[in-house]
Amino acid sequence: MQDVLAISDLTWMHYAGIAIVAFIASMMGAMSGFGSGLIVIAFLAPIIGSKATIPVTSVAMVFSNFSRIWFNRREIDWRVALYMMVPAVPFAVVGAYFYSTLSGRGVDWLIGIVLSISVPLRRFLHRHRYEIGSRGLAAFGAGFGLFAGATPGMGPLLVSILMWAGLRGPGLIGTDGIAAMGVNLTKAVFFSQAGLLDTELTIAGMLIGLCTIPGAYAARLIVLRLGLRMHTLLMEGLLVVCGIWFVGRALQASFGS
Repeated sequence: MQDVLAISDLTWMHYAGIAIVAFIASMMGAMSGFGSGLIVIAFLAPIIGSKATIPVTSVAMVFSNFSRIWFNRREIDWRVALYMMVPAVPFAVVGAYFYSTLSGRGVDWLIGIVLSISVPLRRFLHRHRYEIGSRGLAAFGAGFGLFAGATPGMGPLLVSILMWAGLRGPGLIGTDGIAAMGVNLTKAVFFSQAGLLDTELTIAGMLIGLCTIPGAYAARLIVLRLGLRMHTLLMEGLLVVCGIWFVGRALQASFGS
């Protein structure tokens, strides 16, 4: 197995590869609202190690989510964003302390089931004119923060909640960026205080984050060309696929143990 490298040992080839992956991940994530962090993590972990990857990615995702906010700022639903972000931030700290003690299999089952039923449930609620009120948004925001504080991959959960709230297209992507940025900023501060994020890693995360900005802009142009209906169908398809993937991973862990 290849030894992990320190940031100071990375070559220009490493940096070029990271920049390309960050651009592609940002473009994909800014179209769907999720996935960019996981792509960056999957690429970085074999190079610099998992222990450094999560803190670095938290810094990078602050920039990535800010770019989503900026490029979609006119369509953001600020009421929904605040009701989601305000409870998400403190619960992200709680999640960082306690949620990591849960088994990975249990997490996979929970996320997979929630995502798998989110699309039919959203359509059912919409058909019966059920709307998520302020209290519902705050409760979902707290739940998202709790999950996202300790583990990556919670973007689909946030997107499914925002779709239940009626958000679509650029408004969905921009509002998602606010809640996600709040959680990632909280995680970055926590990692820094815990001694897991030094100056070198912070700078690396900032450089990766800067590479995500052009991808977010390109994604906005694509989303506008797709139209709201096609983008909504794309989002629903991705949510179902992600849900099935998490359930499959939980099943594999159950039968493999």
